[in-house]
Amino acid sequence: MPAKKGDRLLSRRGAFATMAGGVSLVAAPAIVAAQTPLKVSFVQQRGLLYLPVDMMVTGGVLQQEATRLGLGKVEATAKTLSGP
Repeated sequence: MPAKKGDRLLSRRGAFATMAGGVSLVAAPAIVAAQTPLKVSFVQQRGLLYLPVDMMVTGGVLQQEATRLGLGKVEATAKTLSGP
């Protein structure tokens, strides 16, 4: 005997909405983690050889290239190993 239309426990639309809600709950932490800025740290010494790294960090070149490539916000820091 075929089942009546009202005998279903959950309609297809309801089942799809339940599955979509479950998937969004599982994906929520990954979405929040993706919105945090990317942190990049450079280690450098003093000298002309490290001038390009200094320009990338302080001049904002690294942030401009990251936004051009669609990587979002990038926090860059440059630490000095030794002084003069």
